[in-house]
Amino acid sequence: QNDWPRLIQFETMGHCDILEGHGAEWQVIGSLEAEGYRLIGYSYFNSHLAREQDVQQPDAKMLDWLQSWKCDSCSRCWAFPYITENSGVFCRQCRCKWTPPSPSSDEWTWRPDDAGSWSTSQQSGAQW
Repeated sequence: QNDWPRLIQFETMGHCDILEGHGAEWQVIGSLEAEGYRLIGYSYFNSHLAREQDVQQPDAKMLDWLQSWKCDSCSRCWAFPYITENSGVFCRQCRCKWTPPSPSSDEWTWRPDDAGSWSTSQQSGAQW
């Protein structure tokens, strides 16, 4: 049995960044991904990560939750991670260049890399 939680939700409003330095919350996301989690959804309120094994082989409850994530623009499901903002929930393709609403957004612009994954432009080691 795996002692790690199947699902992690935590606040990503920037409070941790204020206390521990700019980018601390993205470093937590990157650390969790390195431990086998997948970022399911990010917002400037809460972020959600699920164990990769539970995403690949979900039970009925996890499957219902994963299928509840859908892009408000194109209706795509299973296009993780989603980005939630005031105007809705969006897949990466519909928000291909997205900047979270933070005071110093230069480091937080998302850009697709050559492999089609996503990464923050500077300090965070997390990649999507």
